Amino acid sequence: MKKNSIVLIILVYMFHSYAFSYGTFLNSAKVLKNQEYDISAFTQLFSDNRRGAFVSGVVDLPLSYDKNLRFYGGSGSFEYALGAQLKWVPFQQIDDYVFSLGTTFGFDYGYDDRTGFLLARISPFISRDFSWEFGHFEPYIALPTGSIFVNSDTNLYMQAAIGANVYFEELKYMRFSFEGGFNIEDAQSYFAIMATLQLTQK
Repeated sequence: MKKNSIVLIILVYMFHSYAFSYGTFLNSAKVLKNQEYDISAFTQLFSDNRRGAFVSGVVDLPLSYDKNLRFYGGSGSFEYALGAQLKWVPFQQIDDYVFSLGTTFGFDYGYDDRTGFLLARISPFISRDFSWEFGHFEPYIALPTGSIFVNSDTNLYMQAAIGANVYFEELKYMRFSFEGGFNIEDAQSYFAIMATLQLTQK
């Protein structure tokens, strides 16, 4: 009962919080196998005074034994925002490494107030999976870095993302992700939360 209440609170927060989606990492070292798919929804709350409802949907697809594809899009504070990523995890904890090491490569395109922008970024990360009483969790640190192109201007973008993916033993089909982003160069500080359905095609 308590676990179901926690899930309900998380989902209510996600779809009713004020948010401004921009530049999250929200990923894991898990590499999807053939016929496995993840469908997620996330929201993001920035530390500045910008407010507005934003909900984004995410789909993760398997590509190879160490690579996944991700596509996402949303609407709200931006008129719309779209993106795609390739995740590569060459060093996986399941292969007897102490940590998982990987990176994502991606592009985001957004449009707001008659202005479009393009964000190109690479996000190296490190993570480790731990067991706990109710399942297991995976804390991670990522360093999203790239360039933002707005009109004729180009700016360096860099931030630190620290978060965790939480798995409950009784909710094997779901994953919850929590993340804090910290500005290093021309980025926003934020808090984000995501819920993921882990699906397998039979």
